[in-house]
Amino acid sequence: MNKFVFSVGAIPAAALALALSSGAAMASPASSYSCNNVTLTCTGSYNAGSMATDITNVGLQIQQFNQAGYYLTGVSVTFNATISTSGTLTNGGNTQLTNVFAQVDSAFSATTVSSQLATLVSSINGAGLDPLIKQTGATIAANSSITFTPTSPNLSPRTATTGALNLTDLADFAGSSTLTFDVSTNSSVAAGISGSGGSANVTALLNTTANPTLTYSYTYAANPVPEPASMALLGSGLFGLGWVRRRRAAKQG
Repeated sequence: MNKFVFSVGAIPAAALALALSSGAAMASPASSYSCNNVTLTCTGSYNAGSMATDITNVGLQIQQFNQAGYYLTGVSVTFNATISTSGTLTNGGNTQLTNVFAQVDSAFSATTVSSQLATLVSSINGAGLDPLIKQTGATIAANSSITFTPTSPNLSPRTATTGALNLTDLADFAGSSTLTFDVSTNSSVAAGISGSGGSANVTALLNTTANPTLTYSYTYAANPVPEPASMALLGSGLFGLGWVRRRRAAKQG
Protein backbone atom coordinates (compact mmCIF):
# COMPACT_ATOMS: atom_id res chain seq x y z
CA MET A 1 0.00 0.00 0.00
CA ASN A 2 1.28 3.46 -0.87
CA LYS A 3 0.71 6.36 1.49
CA PHE A 4 0.54 10.03 0.58
CA VAL A 5 0.31 12.43 3.48
CA PHE A 6 -0.15 16.15 2.98
CA SER A 7 -1.46 19.10 4.96
CA VAL A 8 -3.48 21.91 3.41
CA GLY A 9 -5.06 25.03 4.85
CA ALA A 10 -7.76 27.43 3.68
CA ILE A 11 -5.76 28.53 0.64
CA PRO A 12 -7.74 29.04 -2.58
CA ALA A 13 -6.72 26.58 -5.30
CA ALA A 14 -3.83 25.29 -3.18
CA ALA A 15 -2.07 22.17 -4.44
CA LEU A 16 0.63 20.01 -2.98
CA ALA A 17 2.35 17.20 -4.93
CA LEU A 18 4.21 14.34 -3.36
CA ALA A 19 6.07 11.40 -4.87
CA LEU A 20 4.63 7.91 -4.74
CA SER A 21 6.48 5.46 -2.51
CA SER A 22 7.55 2.06 -3.79
CA GLY A 23 5.71 -1.09 -2.80
CA ALA A 24 6.39 -4.80 -2.95
CA ALA A 25 5.20 -7.08 -5.73
CA MET A 26 1.74 -8.56 -5.16
CA ALA A 27 1.91 -11.39 -7.72
CA SER A 28 4.54 -13.57 -9.31
CA PRO A 29 5.51 -13.14 -12.98
CA ALA A 30 4.13 -15.67 -15.42
CA SER A 31 5.41 -16.49 -18.88
CA SER A 32 4.50 -18.86 -21.71
CA TYR A 33 6.03 -19.72 -25.07
CA SER A 34 5.10 -22.30 -27.71
CA CYS A 35 5.56 -22.95 -31.44
CA ASN A 36 3.32 -24.68 -33.96
CA ASN A 37 5.06 -26.18 -36.99
CA VAL A 38 1.74 -26.63 -38.77
CA THR A 39 0.83 -22.95 -38.83
CA LEU A 40 4.52 -21.92 -38.66
CA THR A 41 3.92 -19.54 -35.76
CA CYS A 42 5.23 -19.09 -32.23
CA THR A 43 3.38 -17.16 -29.53
CA GLY A 44 4.67 -15.95 -26.20
CA SER A 45 3.60 -13.77 -23.30
CA TYR A 46 5.05 -12.34 -20.11
CA ASN A 47 2.82 -11.05 -17.31
CA ALA A 48 4.58 -9.28 -14.46
CA GLY A 49 1.47 -9.59 -12.28
CA SER A 50 -0.27 -6.90 -10.27
CA MET A 51 2.32 -4.82 -8.45
CA ALA A 52 2.21 -1.95 -6.00
CA THR A 53 3.51 1.18 -7.71
CA ASP A 54 5.87 2.75 -8.24
CA ILE A 55 7.47 -0.21 -9.99
CA THR A 56 11.10 0.13 -11.00
CA ASN A 57 12.84 -1.79 -13.79
CA VAL A 58 10.51 -4.76 -14.00
CA GLY A 59 12.16 -6.94 -16.63
CA LEU A 60 9.67 -8.08 -19.27
CA GLN A 61 11.11 -11.01 -21.23
CA ILE A 62 10.89 -12.27 -24.82
CA GLN A 63 12.04 -15.80 -25.59
CA GLN A 64 14.20 -15.84 -28.71
CA PHE A 65 13.20 -17.97 -31.71
CA ASN A 66 15.15 -21.23 -31.90
CA GLN A 67 13.47 -23.85 -34.10
CA ALA A 68 15.82 -26.33 -35.77
CA GLY A 69 15.29 -26.48 -39.52
CA TYR A 70 13.41 -23.16 -39.68
CA TYR A 71 14.27 -19.48 -40.06
CA LEU A 72 12.48 -16.40 -38.71
CA THR A 73 10.37 -14.32 -41.12
CA GLY A 74 8.52 -11.86 -38.88
CA VAL A 75 8.02 -10.55 -35.33
CA SER A 76 5.08 -8.77 -33.71
CA VAL A 77 5.23 -7.36 -30.16
CA THR A 78 2.47 -5.76 -28.06
CA PHE A 79 2.79 -4.07 -24.66
CA ASN A 80 -0.23 -3.53 -22.39
CA ALA A 81 -0.34 -1.85 -19.01
CA THR A 82 -3.08 -1.10 -16.51
CA ILE A 83 -2.97 1.25 -13.53
CA SER A 84 -5.77 1.24 -10.95
CA THR A 85 -6.13 3.26 -7.74
CA SER A 86 -8.39 3.30 -4.70
CA GLY A 87 -8.09 5.20 -1.43
CA THR A 88 -9.40 7.80 1.01
CA LEU A 89 -9.17 11.49 1.79
CA THR A 90 -9.50 12.30 5.49
CA ASN A 91 -10.23 15.65 7.12
CA GLY A 92 -8.50 15.46 10.49
CA GLY A 93 -9.59 18.94 11.58
CA ASN A 94 -12.66 20.38 13.29
CA THR A 95 -13.89 22.40 10.29
CA GLN A 96 -15.67 21.13 7.19
CA LEU A 97 -13.67 21.32 3.97
CA THR A 98 -15.28 22.02 0.60
CA ASN A 99 -14.19 21.80 -3.04
CA VAL A 100 -11.45 19.28 -2.30
CA PHE A 101 -9.76 17.62 -5.25
CA ALA A 102 -7.18 14.88 -5.57
CA GLN A 103 -5.22 13.94 -8.68
CA VAL A 104 -2.76 11.15 -9.39
CA ASP A 105 -0.48 11.26 -12.43
CA SER A 106 0.98 7.93 -13.57
CA ALA A 107 2.90 7.01 -16.69
CA PHE A 108 5.01 4.08 -17.84
CA SER A 109 8.57 4.30 -19.08
CA ALA A 110 10.93 1.65 -20.43
CA THR A 111 14.57 1.08 -21.32
CA THR A 112 16.31 -1.64 -23.32
CA VAL A 113 19.71 -2.65 -24.61
CA SER A 114 18.16 -4.08 -27.77
CA SER A 115 18.24 -1.64 -30.68
CA GLN A 116 15.36 -3.50 -32.34
CA LEU A 117 13.12 -2.89 -29.31
CA ALA A 118 13.76 0.86 -29.40
CA THR A 119 10.51 1.52 -31.30
CA LEU A 120 8.55 -0.45 -28.74
CA VAL A 121 10.22 1.41 -25.88
CA SER A 122 9.51 4.81 -27.42
CA SER A 123 5.83 3.86 -27.71
CA ILE A 124 5.69 2.88 -24.04
CA ASN A 125 7.35 6.03 -22.74
CA GLY A 126 4.71 8.59 -21.84
CA ALA A 127 1.99 6.09 -22.65
CA GLY A 128 -0.76 8.62 -21.89
CA LEU A 129 -1.88 7.36 -18.49
CA ASP A 130 -1.75 10.79 -16.93
CA PRO A 131 -3.31 12.93 -15.65
CA LEU A 132 -5.82 10.78 -13.81
CA ILE A 133 -8.31 12.93 -11.90
CA LYS A 134 -9.41 11.06 -8.80
CA GLN A 135 -11.85 13.46 -7.18
CA THR A 136 -13.21 16.96 -7.82
CA GLY A 137 -15.42 19.27 -5.79
CA ALA A 138 -15.57 17.01 -2.73
CA THR A 139 -16.92 18.07 0.64
CA ILE A 140 -15.35 16.47 3.70
CA ALA A 141 -16.98 16.92 7.09
CA ALA A 142 -14.88 17.60 10.17
CA ASN A 143 -13.01 14.54 11.41
CA SER A 144 -14.38 12.47 8.51
CA SER A 145 -13.23 10.67 5.38
CA ILE A 146 -14.45 10.10 1.85
CA THR A 147 -13.59 6.95 -0.09
CA PHE A 148 -12.37 6.51 -3.64
CA THR A 149 -13.02 3.20 -5.37
CA PRO A 150 -12.46 2.02 -8.95
CA THR A 151 -16.18 2.64 -9.62
CA SER A 152 -16.07 6.28 -8.51
CA PRO A 153 -16.14 9.04 -11.15
CA ASN A 154 -12.91 9.27 -13.14
CA LEU A 155 -11.36 6.34 -11.29
CA SER A 156 -11.83 3.34 -13.57
CA PRO A 157 -8.64 1.40 -14.37
CA ARG A 158 -6.71 2.96 -17.24
CA THR A 159 -5.00 0.89 -19.91
CA ALA A 160 -2.09 1.86 -22.17
CA THR A 161 -1.15 -0.22 -25.21
CA THR A 162 1.38 0.20 -27.98
CA GLY A 163 -0.65 -1.96 -30.33
CA ALA A 164 1.10 -4.57 -32.42
CA LEU A 165 4.51 -3.48 -33.67
CA ASN A 166 5.90 -5.45 -36.60
CA LEU A 167 9.66 -5.49 -36.31
CA THR A 168 11.43 -6.10 -39.61
CA ASP A 169 15.00 -6.44 -38.37
CA LEU A 170 15.03 -9.96 -36.95
CA ALA A 171 18.64 -10.32 -35.83
CA ASP A 172 17.91 -9.72 -32.14
CA PHE A 173 15.12 -12.27 -32.01
CA ALA A 174 16.91 -15.42 -33.21
CA GLY A 175 18.87 -17.41 -30.64
CA SER A 176 18.50 -19.56 -27.55
CA SER A 177 18.22 -16.99 -24.76
CA THR A 178 15.79 -14.20 -23.80
CA LEU A 179 15.50 -10.50 -24.57
CA THR A 180 14.63 -8.25 -21.65
CA PHE A 181 13.52 -4.66 -21.42
CA ASP A 182 12.81 -2.85 -18.16
CA VAL A 183 9.51 -1.12 -17.42
CA SER A 184 8.92 1.46 -14.67
CA THR A 185 6.12 3.75 -13.56
CA ASN A 186 6.47 7.41 -12.68
CA SER A 187 3.75 8.69 -10.38
CA SER A 188 2.83 11.69 -8.24
CA VAL A 189 -0.19 12.87 -6.28
CA ALA A 190 -1.61 16.36 -5.83
CA ALA A 191 -4.48 17.73 -3.74
CA GLY A 192 -6.02 21.13 -3.23
CA ILE A 193 -8.86 23.07 -1.64
CA SER A 194 -10.84 25.91 -3.16
CA GLY A 195 -12.78 28.14 -0.76
CA SER A 196 -12.75 28.58 2.99
CA GLY A 197 -11.88 25.39 4.79
CA GLY A 198 -10.34 26.57 8.04
CA SER A 199 -6.99 25.28 9.16
CA ALA A 200 -7.77 21.58 9.17
CA ASN A 201 -5.34 18.93 7.92
CA VAL A 202 -6.09 16.50 5.11
CA THR A 203 -4.55 13.04 4.80
CA ALA A 204 -4.57 10.96 1.61
CA LEU A 205 -4.16 7.19 1.60
CA LEU A 206 -3.97 5.58 -1.85
CA ASN A 207 -3.60 1.96 -2.89
CA THR A 208 -2.31 1.95 -6.46
CA THR A 209 -1.39 -1.09 -8.54
CA ALA A 210 0.06 -1.57 -12.00
CA ASN A 211 -0.01 -4.61 -14.26
CA PRO A 212 2.43 -4.56 -17.22
CA THR A 213 2.12 -7.41 -19.75
CA LEU A 214 3.85 -8.32 -22.97
CA THR A 215 2.70 -10.54 -25.85
CA TYR A 216 4.68 -11.43 -28.94
CA SER A 217 4.52 -13.73 -31.95
CA TYR A 218 6.94 -15.09 -34.52
CA THR A 219 6.29 -16.27 -38.04
CA TYR A 220 8.82 -18.58 -39.68
CA ALA A 221 9.50 -20.85 -42.63
CA ALA A 222 11.36 -24.09 -43.29
CA ASN A 223 14.96 -23.85 -44.41
CA PRO A 224 15.15 -24.26 -48.20
CA VAL A 225 15.93 -27.77 -49.51
CA PRO A 226 18.25 -27.97 -52.59
CA GLU A 227 16.35 -28.77 -55.81
CA PRO A 228 17.08 -32.14 -57.55
CA ALA A 229 18.72 -30.41 -60.51
CA SER A 230 21.01 -28.53 -58.15
CA MET A 231 21.92 -31.76 -56.37
CA ALA A 232 22.71 -33.43 -59.70
CA LEU A 233 24.89 -30.52 -60.72
CA LEU A 234 26.70 -30.64 -57.41
CA GLY A 235 27.25 -34.39 -57.78
CA SER A 236 28.64 -33.97 -61.32
CA GLY A 237 31.03 -31.31 -60.08
CA LEU A 238 32.30 -33.51 -57.28
CA PHE A 239 32.73 -36.46 -59.70
CA GLY A 240 34.69 -34.29 -62.14
CA LEU A 241 36.92 -32.97 -59.37
CA GLY A 242 37.72 -36.51 -58.25
CA TRP A 243 38.54 -37.61 -61.82
CA VAL A 244 40.97 -34.67 -62.29
CA ARG A 245 42.73 -35.48 -59.03
CA ARG A 246 43.14 -39.15 -59.96
CA ARG A 247 44.54 -38.21 -63.39
CA ARG A 248 47.08 -35.86 -61.86
CA ALA A 249 48.15 -38.53 -59.40
CA ALA A 250 48.62 -41.06 -62.23
CA LYS A 251 50.85 -38.64 -64.18
CA GLN A 252 52.97 -37.90 -61.14
CA GLY A 253 53.42 -41.62 -60.53
